[in-house]
Amino acid sequence: MSELLVRREIFAKPRLPVVDVLRVLAANLIVLHHFVAYGPLARALEARLPQLVTWLFEYGRMAVYVFLVVAGFMSARAFVEWSGSPVVPALRLIWRRYLRLVLPLSAALLLAIAAAALARHWSAEDFIPRPPNLAQFLAHVALLQGVLGVDSLVLASGTLPSNCNSSR
Repeated sequence: MSELLVRREIFAKPRLPVVDVLRVLAANLIVLHHFVAYGPLARALEARLPQLVTWLFEYGRMAVYVFLVVAGFMSARAFVEWSGSPVVPALRLIWRRYLRLVLPLSAALLLAIAAAALARHWSAEDFIPRPPNLAQFLAHVALLQGVLGVDSLVLASGTLPSNCNSSR
């Protein structure tokens, strides 16, 4: 069987609506957590909706764990389906997963760097990061910023709820 046919069979597998719903809910909770945890919007929301802000700050970040569990499940699912095929070895699967993560991450980092550069002209808030250096960017692209002890370029890069630091 050709590699193209193997890919079509794998990617034609049925969607899992429960997993999709978990992803949507978790993504929205994480965005809302960031709204209540960082910057001037957090202060404005806390003045108007203190109980909601407290709940989102304390529990919204736990949605990161949902992403980790879902990602593990989907990776295991893909590996089980590909394990019988000599066409797609494990290293190739890992490389593809790395590219799926790093290409959008790199684009998001570049966008965040540009947005921070613009924000520094208009605001002196402490949540606006300093200009990065090349080593920081490359550590993020290699997904090794935490291992290398490099300062994160964005607040959500590589953070888990247990080590999520904010100004609150």
